[in-house]
Amino acid sequence: MLVAPAGAQEAAEIVAPASLHKEPDGVPLVTLPAGAPVETGQIKDGWNEATVEGWIVTTSTERTRRDGYDLVVTPDAGENLRRSPNGPVVGRAREGTLLERVTQRGRWIQVRRDGWIPQRAITGSGTAEAGPATPAGGPGRDPQAQQPAAKPRRPGPPLGASPPAEPADAG
Repeated sequence: MLVAPAGAQEAAEIVAPASLHKEPDGVPLVTLPAGAPVETGQIKDGWNEATVEGWIVTTSTERTRRDGYDLVVTPDAGENLRRSPNGPVVGRAREGTLLERVTQRGRWIQVRRDGWIPQRAITGSGTAEAGPATPAGGPGRDPQAQQPAAKPRRPGPPLGASPPAEPADAG
């Protein structure tokens, strides 16, 4: 899961293992390894808005309608996100993590999740702190310009390999 509307996010790379959180300092949702590419958005209090994308086996999810997401991870130990169906592991979603369905291929579902990653764990992120959102058609890619807090929609690059994650109550 990795992107948002053009101009709202930029490519970056995780430089140390980190977790995607529901909100800054909030519940950790997906564990990501160093080297994982991500798409980032606004910066707020030392946190980068980000989106992760991957493939998860359908039997590890259930349908839901919570918080604008349509799937929830069900295994107690969480579940791997993969680069492609049955491909290399690129992250680990914790139990209870809400996900957005992108597409389905057989018993695999491509999913994405938006959240927040500590800024110190990301390269390629801007230096501007989040403030008021820039109106549509506002400043371009000026790193000092404020970016809108839009829900990511465009798929991005795959992630790298992943360390195991502890189960957690997420949402």
